[in-house]
Amino acid sequence: MPRIPRSALRRAAALGVAAAVCSPAVAVPAAAQEEEQVEEGQVLDDEALTETDKPELTSTNMALDGVIVRNKGDVAGEHTKPLGVDLVDLGAMAPLGDGSTGEFAMIFGDSFIGEFGKQWMSPMGAVARQGRLGSIQLLRALNGTNRVSQLVSYNHTDNRTLLPSDIINIDGTLYLQGMWNEPFGNVTSTQVYRSDDDGKTWQRASRAHRSRIGGVEELISWAMGPDGEYLYAVSTKFGRKSPVYLWRARPGDIPDQSKWEIYNTNTRSWGDRGTTVLDKNANGSALKAGEMNLRYIDGYWVLAMFNESTLSVEVRISDTLERDWNDVHAVTIVKHGPWWNRQTPDNWSQPYGGYIVPGSTLNNLDLVISQWNTAESEAGNTRPRYTSTQFNARGLRWHAENYNEASAPQTNKRELDISPNRAASPGNGTSPGTSPGTDSSALGSSDSFAAVAIALGVIAGVAGLAAVSWPALRPLLPPQVQAALPF
Repeated sequence: MPRIPRSALRRAAALGVAAAVCSPAVAVPAAAQEEEQVEEGQVLDDEALTETDKPELTSTNMALDGVIVRNKGDVAGEHTKPLGVDLVDLGAMAPLGDGSTGEFAMIFGDSFIGEFGKQWMSPMGAVARQGRLGSIQLLRALNGTNRVSQLVSYNHTDNRTLLPSDIINIDGTLYLQGMWNEPFGNVTSTQVYRSDDDGKTWQRASRAHRSRIGGVEELISWAMGPDGEYLYAVSTKFGRKSPVYLWRARPGDIPDQSKWEIYNTNTRSWGDRGTTVLDKNANGSALKAGEMNLRYIDGYWVLAMFNESTLSVEVRISDTLERDWNDVHAVTIVKHGPWWNRQTPDNWSQPYGGYIVPGSTLNNLDLVISQWNTAESEAGNTRPRYTSTQFNARGLRWHAENYNEASAPQTNKRELDISPNRAASPGNGTSPGTSPGTDSSALGSSDSFAAVAIALGVIAGVAGLAAVSWPALRPLLPPQVQAALPF
């Protein structure tokens, strides 16, 4: 039976006990007030739904950051059992064909049949559409049959898995980028696959790409620009501890990342030297990007992202892509809270992902967000809470129109050299996972020993707190201390 490494479980479990970081309250926009009079955190009545339309979980409306957020129910679970699978996560989407049918491909990550860890598949896909009331309906397996299967043929030996970053449709051809984890958490390379038959079969579109720049291009999300000339992508290092970079490429250069250009906020230009475009939260703390989804909607660029530093799935909207995104207002869609509390958008335990449903608008945006109760997995529960759930957000256009003023660009960011003749050196350029302007070599061997000594002192100081587990304590240590620990 494939086994998810306990180190990965421990890392994810820390989210379940960490205090939720709440975004500052924002007044409800007038447009939203006209629809429904709400206050932040107020639970609203359900819309009139038929019994067959009601989701398994109690559907709730919440006013978060002045945006009305509704839980529309799980996408997976009972809904995917007819396809032969019931434990899935992620769920990146792209329209099929020319988009006229309303059907779209939905790509899931690590998926299991019957019990967690059994009959492991990743990536796995389904064909879906939205029903009359907007809920996602899974129609059939992406492979063209009634039973799902792994889209790319390989074995999960030694916990090897291919995790999907994103999928895109370019003139009817689907492209899927994935990260080879060997094992989970250790990305050895990335690879692009393509399908010319609406996802039924997949072929390699590129060789395995091994990063020379510290892995900042491992996890990506992409979208075509409005003029069709360039594809644009945001990227970060896999691991939820790094900032965001911005890239562009000609559609024909998708498989060859050596031809991609990176954006530089210092010079406001594209080329071989770039900077981070998003590295800070509103309070100035370091942003830690997780799964991302970039889409162009209603004349605006929409970036949905799980932010580990706030334990929230956030949406940022800008009419300009080529900018410093630090000054773009973040709207909270769901935020972490304890499992023992009622599961609502402002208390959605251990969220991650955040994928925009095709056909969404700024005033009616649907996202698919994952949730995993790692404590249940660690306790040996073979059917933990591990699924993807659909949320609907109303009122984002107001934010786009009122929080979209570009500030003066920062001109002092460290630059990353991606030129082909650049020597692969971990100290060259901005180091992923560190604060902008911090050199990766700053933590030397003597600092490491000091960090370990500090860590041991901290651990000894809390050793008497038997009720607090190590997975909960580790994230509370400074990043340099965590990096120096041997476990």
